[in-house]
Amino acid sequence: MTDESLILVDAVPDIREALEELDTDLTYTVSCQWPRTAPTSNLITITELDNSQAAGLLVVDRLSYQIDLWGPDADALRTLAPLVNAAVLSVGFLRTYSGPLELEGSSYYRKTMRFGRSVDKRTMRLID
Repeated sequence: MTDESLILVDAVPDIREALEELDTDLTYTVSCQWPRTAPTSNLITITELDNSQAAGLLVVDRLSYQIDLWGPDADALRTLAPLVNAAVLSVGFLRTYSGPLELEGSSYYRKTMRFGRSVDKRTMRLID
């Protein structure tokens, strides 16, 4: 086994930094934890869905992240969604899914997007 094959890649800090710098007047919080109660303000959560070795390639990992937007105002989430998309794309990931804006319960909305790529651990470059 090579040293590169032992590396565990974590893109959450880069994604989080990009999300914390959105160019908007809307207030929001970025977290790695889903809300435990109905959110009363805009919240963006980051969840790692996959971080696994590509089949037969010790130095390539598959990375996948889910970004959820939560909040009481659908229009605010519609404004944040393209900004979130652009921020995660700017880190180098590709969007693999964008779900509809849904009313959760009776007091808040949720929008889900997923992003992924493979990473070559020898160079730390995102690849397809």
